[in-house]
Amino acid sequence: MANPVNFPGKIRFLVFLGFAVSTGILWGSVLTGFPAYETGGFQSKQEYLWTLKGIAFTAKEDFESAARLLEKADRADPKGLPSFYLGRAYREEARMKIVEWARSRKRLRKDLDPVRIKALYEKSARAFKAAAENFPNREDIRSELALVLLNDLEDFSGAEELLLKSSALKPADWNLRLNLIQIYRSKKLPEKIKELLPVMFSDPDPDIPARAQWIKGTLELDQRNFFAALQELKKAVRLDSSFKPQYYDLAKAYQGSEQVPPAVSAYKKFMTAVPQNLRELKCFLDAEYKREQLKKFMK
Repeated sequence: MANPVNFPGKIRFLVFLGFAVSTGILWGSVLTGFPAYETGGFQSKQEYLWTLKGIAFTAKEDFESAARLLEKADRADPKGLPSFYLGRAYREEARMKIVEWARSRKRLRKDLDPVRIKALYEKSARAFKAAAENFPNREDIRSELALVLLNDLEDFSGAEELLLKSSALKPADWNLRLNLIQIYRSKKLPEKIKELLPVMFSDPDPDIPARAQWIKGTLELDQRNFFAALQELKKAVRLDSSFKPQYYDLAKAYQGSEQVPPAVSAYKKFMTAVPQNLRELKCFLDAEYKREQLKKFMK
């Protein structure tokens, strides 16, 4: 004879499961700083759940699953918050592809898919732009869009416009100013860079004068004054030897002044940092190629 079905037990289990899920969602929203359903302006509970699950998958670094859920939420409410988190999911998926390739032992060029990576960054920028239009007062959205435009899509004018707005609101934020300096360097505007250097050298934070010294060296390097660049960049290394980007410029200065062994060594030091975006990947690939060519020259 079959055992009777224990309906009260099953009902208790389902009630407990529902309570656990709702509690988990509540605490998830609290811990991630994500607004509750009632205050977040969501169009439906389904949109809210898709968004919250998408954020959870992003935290677990399952970016493809995160994007699928956030795409659904974004279609359900194109004017809401999902577009912001969708931009993050696309960006992080692209970043992870770069990091995984750079950390692989073989590191074959054929295993790198720059077209796919750039497409993800383009989708990220579109999602961030939509979020910026929907929430024009959100400084964090503008900042994340600016970094994608600068570091991954080389849209210097678009990034500059956003960063200038941010720096006006946060004049003491030197990370914003350093990003602006990278734009001015790409656009070959050394005079704008020089305007910022005196204030940077006088900053009490020791990291800021060290970065100013590095920038001073890059100004000489961009003018192909290799020996002057070497002197300035060596000073920057003495101020802060842990800052990896400066070794790429130091290597180029050594190479330009025909000092091959130290150039190889500087490229090697630069390549100990794992690239996190397309701009850094471009420099990483260039350093790898030049280092191999110089090593052949030394034989």
